[in-house]
Amino acid sequence: MGQSGVTVVGPMAIAAEHEAGPPWSLSIAFVELCVDVIRQAHLRLRANPPAALQALVEESLTQNIAVRAEDICVHSENGVQVDLEVPEVTAQTLRGAAASRRKDLVFTVPQTRRIGGLYLAWEAKRLGSPQKYMAEGMMRFVTGGYSQNVDRAGMLGYVQDGPIDQQAGAINAAIQGNSSVLGAADRLVDVGGGRGDLYTSTHERQGGLGAITLTHLMLDCTG
Repeated sequence: MGQSGVTVVGPMAIAAEHEAGPPWSLSIAFVELCVDVIRQAHLRLRANPPAALQALVEESLTQNIAVRAEDICVHSENGVQVDLEVPEVTAQTLRGAAASRRKDLVFTVPQTRRIGGLYLAWEAKRLGSPQKYMAEGMMRFVTGGYSQNVDRAGMLGYVQDGPIDQQAGAINAAIQGNSSVLGAADRLVDVGGGRGDLYTSTHERQGGLGAITLTHLMLDCTG
């Protein structure tokens, strides 16, 4: 364990087969490390928020999570670097003028740059609209817009209204209502041991990209 309680995973244990890709197979240990870091960053944010979390816009929530996640990684020396790709919150970004193809949060392993650099990208969405979470979040990975070179990625769901354990059901209902895009095999499956905040979904991709598994982490931002 690192100094901040984050499990240390050696950079060469991040991928199952480093020389075979792309797409490279990311290890579950790497995903679990990232989930652990995000959860700790979220706890720090809830303990000392810049404003009421329920009032913060999506970009501001992601910025605050990323800054804390980066600090956790630096002090735990876990071999992982946090890259924040979401633009700063300005009047322009709030008007929707920011680039729409920009991943929100990326965990990278600098020591793997010789093979292109391994990474776990996360797209963040407020969960007021399950349809938007699916269409403007999940589908960016499913279509290959994001994470073409790896077989895992993540979705952060900011819950600012309603019980956290009901969000996956609403997302699955949106998936079911759009069967022409996603089907029953794409539904979220609970892997959080009953906590109601952690799920996975697996999706087939076209163009020889292979399947991708998304980890969905729901964060309580109702305070």
